[in-house]
Amino acid sequence: MKSPVLAVLIFGFGALALTSCSSDRSIGSTAVPVYGIVQCPKASEGRGTIALAPGTVLKSTNLCLEARSAKYEGKIAKIIWGSTSPIGPVSAELARDASGKIALTYAGGRHGTQATLQQGSQRIPFNFTINALEASGAAASQIDTSTNFVGSITVPPLRGLGYTDSRGRGADAGYDQSTAFYAYSPEGAVKGTEESRVRESGEGKITFQVKNINADKGEISGTFVSDQPSGVEGKGEVQVEGYFIGNFKAGA
Repeated sequence: MKSPVLAVLIFGFGALALTSCSSDRSIGSTAVPVYGIVQCPKASEGRGTIALAPGTVLKSTNLCLEARSAKYEGKIAKIIWGSTSPIGPVSAELARDASGKIALTYAGGRHGTQATLQQGSQRIPFNFTINALEASGAAASQIDTSTNFVGSITVPPLRGLGYTDSRGRGADAGYDQSTAFYAYSPEGAVKGTEESRVRESGEGKITFQVKNINADKGEISGTFVSDQPSGVEGKGEVQVEGYFIGNFKAGA
């Protein structure tokens, strides 16, 4: 008589364990991988300065940007996917331009990540990116905690040539409707969803404010605000605020 009871107990505990380990997919929940949230490194305390002589280029191979809050069309939205994946490592350069202003530019590396916002019952996908970053600050011979950079970014379309939606429809791959007919037209031009047909890049604006400097490590950290299009047709402007950090050294 004990065996059936024991089997029921084992089954019950197993089901409970599986339930507790399952991901929360309810509206407004944050999808977190089992290995935990990936974050940018923590900043070292410091309010030092980093000299930047004319002709000197300081390079970083580990610039990291972490989104912490967002707005969609001027209203607060919750980041439900993307907060687990910061932008980085990014290669970037600091140098003084011909006018003496300090310039911060993107040089390579992982420049973006897909993210999703929740605003009420609406979910808004967007392409969080610093692609083609070109920013500059005031004319100065050093970087300190009063240094700000203001510049532009190019936002690629979130859904590119090979994108297919949840029903397998796409512009260059998949079908043009859910009944599984291949995408085609009499003129030979492919068809797809409205979103996947849009491939124009958008322009955004980003501001960096330096908060901490550890001169010994060449570490610069602070906050950023990015105003950018979502990268998806029919979706409006997204504002992302967050934290950045990177180690800049000559000849890195």
